[in-house]
Amino acid sequence: MLAKKSAKYSETFQRELERVLADPIANADLWPWADFYSPDTTKAHEMIIAAGLDPVTLGQSRVL
Repeated sequence: MLAKKSAKYSETFQRELERVLADPIANADLWPWADFYSPDTTKAHEMIIAAGLDPVTLGQSRVL
């Protein structure tokens, strides 16, 4: 029973990760999450840099 539930969440997790990586700028609030969990963020980083933004902050100001 739990295996079925785990597979469902795994698919949902993967779809959400792919959605954020496909347009990281539009999903700026989820970008740190996707950047952390994705094994390959190369294309997303390239999109962010091409837009003139920093992949770490995605143009957001940091409060220190």
